[in-house]
Amino acid sequence: MEQARWVSEESRLRWVALDHTQREELFATARRGEAWPDEATALAAVHWAWAVLGAPGARRPYPWTDLVLRSAPAAMFETVFNGAKQHDMRFSVRRTARQVERANLSRVRAGS
Repeated sequence: MEQARWVSEESRLRWVALDHTQREELFATARRGEAWPDEATALAAVHWAWAVLGAPGARRPYPWTDLVLRSAPAAMFETVFNGAKQHDMRFSVRRTARQVERANLSRVRAGS
């Protein structure tokens, strides 16, 4: 099994614990270019973005080969949280992940 890309299990669990409404609020905040006020949740959001996109310096391109060769339609409808190879393939989710990372990464780095 591929090693997860999470910095901490706590961060992963914090993201999983967010309900749909909380995630939508976080995404809307990121679309406005604003960081999430709670640093721990901002870190969880950055980690989620990395699970979708790959960590900086190890970015994965859009997974055309997975889509074509593996014919994995379920991956189109699941959000993968652990950074495994079968990451989220939806363009809209990848765009949101880039927005979340852009808005929150500087806040997370400043708090470190």
